[in-house]
Amino acid sequence: MLIEFRVENYKCFRDETVFSMIAGKGKENEKCLLDAAGFKHRLLKSAVIYGANASGKTKLLEAMEQMCDMVRHSSTKYTSGDKLPYYPYKFRFDTEKSPSSFEISFITKNNTRYRYGFSANETTITGEWLFQGNKRGETLLFERDDQKFNIKDKIKRKKILQEMTRENALFISTSAQLNEPICMDVVEWFKEFQTFTDDSIPPFAISLLSKDDKFRNTV
Repeated sequence: MLIEFRVENYKCFRDETVFSMIAGKGKENEKCLLDAAGFKHRLLKSAVIYGANASGKTKLLEAMEQMCDMVRHSSTKYTSGDKLPYYPYKFRFDTEKSPSSFEISFITKNNTRYRYGFSANETTITGEWLFQGNKRGETLLFERDDQKFNIKDKIKRKKILQEMTRENALFISTSAQLNEPICMDVVEWFKEFQTFTDDSIPPFAISLLSKDDKFRNTV
């Protein structure tokens, strides 16, 4: 269950941009809201992003896709020295060489809440962090500043996991590959998280949306 997604210095997004599924305080449309165990806010079942052409709608989905791809594959897709996908905002000198940053908050099938994020440039994971949520707030599980790690005791085999993490690979991906339970739980959620754009929807479905009222209402 998605709670919130944040991205900064990625393609058209210079400043931090937030996509949130946290419901407002209004009482209308109660049937469209979800109660999440151990989380004080109710969540939306659905949300709509709308705006003019070239206003960043698709780029937001691309940011989600890039984060998911890095989490799923960074430990196996790249080898030492390989360049990472890196698309900073290029219309300012102070951003075109700064890291891009991604962060996502979510709740897993077993009702565990996490907040995970990382920052990266073309060659290096410059930062990475994972927090676990509870009724009182959040607990740090690990954080990373380049190759300096602060790993808490909930994550076992800390030393070997740290040693096995390359500078261009995510700690979460590497640790999941080595069967660390918490990191496996996080990566499993990313494996099931999917985005769709008009490029991935069959043309006949788009045609039906415009022509078939029953199909459109069902969607």
